[in-house]
Amino acid sequence: MRIQNNFLRRLHQSHWTGVSL
Repeated sequence: MRIQNNFLRRLHQSHWTGVSL
């Protein structure tokens, strides 16, 4: 479960970065 949470968090960060750029 911890791994899944980390993956989701990383995915969110990546999405935010794409939106920022």
